Amino acid sequence: DVDCSDEEACTENTCDEVMGWVTSAVDCNDHDTCTVDSCDSATGCEHVAISCDDSNACTADSCNTASCGCVHTDVDCSDEEACTENTCDEVMGWVTSAVDCNDHDTCTVDSCDSATGCEH
Repeated sequence: DVDCSDEEACTENTCDEVMGWVTSAVDCNDHDTCTVDSCDSATGCEHVAISCDDSNACTADSCNTASCGCVHTDVDCSDEEACTENTCDEVMGWVTSAVDCNDHDTCTVDSCDSATGCEH
């Protein structure tokens, strides 16, 4: 038997009686939409996870093979505190500010209860 190996991890080599040495590329496709597939000549197939970071602090980023790629789920910024207003800024992330309970009526004392909200 003739050794048809080219010592290249990215090729499959066979020896055909008519054609001689036949070399074909290795198929590194792992059929996972969450990886980038390539072949390193020394180590063989590589499957590197893709980055799904959308640079938006208001989303949780992940990759889902079943849904064919990146998923960006809105982050819940609620602290369930009645005396704060919560928003999400794409750069800064979760932003909390105090609720303004001033009803502009000088005859009331304005305050905020964390469970029920503004009181007058």
